Amino acid sequence: MYLPLLLTRDDDDDVRVLPNVCRHRGATLEREAAGCKRVFTWVIAEPDVAHMPGIDARIGALGADFDWIGLPDHRIAAIEQIDIAANWKLLIEGGLEAYHFRVAHKDTIGPYFPDNLLIWQSFGPHIRAMLPRNSMPDLGDAPEADWHLRRDANLVYLMMVNTQPLVQQDHVMWFHFEPVSEALTRVRMATLVPNSAPRTPEMQAHWDKNQRITVIALMEDFELGEEIQSGFASRGNPSHLFGRFEGALDRFNRVVEEMIAG
Repeated sequence: MYLPLLLTRDDDDDVRVLPNVCRHRGATLEREAAGCKRVFTWVIAEPDVAHMPGIDARIGALGADFDWIGLPDHRIAAIEQIDIAANWKLLIEGGLEAYHFRVAHKDTIGPYFPDNLLIWQSFGPHIRAMLPRNSMPDLGDAPEADWHLRRDANLVYLMMVNTQPLVQQDHVMWFHFEPVSEALTRVRMATLVPNSAPRTPEMQAHWDKNQRITVIALMEDFELGEEIQSGFASRGNPSHLFGRFEGALDRFNRVVEEMIAG
């Protein structure tokens, strides 16, 4: 594995060489092969730096959420699978923070969400995160009757260890991350829709469109994950950091470590 390097000249015209790997979480700092910049950064922001039987026992308090969503009354409308050259944990981490949206998703889903705004809560080993949309009203001024969570926010669940349901306005995306090796993950992405939804060509086209939109956005995350994997493999930085905006990532990794320890 090669070491990605970034060659620059300083104000005195001296050549400087540094790893092209972010010290934060390992992303590639500069993707262009040549050019002129005074700052090299991926995100210009300070990061501030026992097995239980039965599904009810496994999901615990989140069972009420899935009853509200009505998951038992959903069917698969679209599904696909792809292999990504990155560790499975890196791909899961991309769904547990929002500060990357304005960069990684600036031309796709980024404009629909506030910058770097995510709320999360742990439920035993599992995590529930909420990503408010720009459409969310000021709840302090809006009557409760006007609060519509699925209209104005996305809900992301991390069901340990490697499943992530994403609850959207009229459907649920279901992601499964299967580790093939330490640097290869098989990702399955399915659109789950209510059984009550009409089974017409027009509705199927609607579900297929939503699947494409989600996959396009995820591929932006996966490309970043592959860059991070390459950065890790280069050993350009001895360690990396989670900032205060990344509490869910820290929690996820601690749970993984606890599971490994038994």
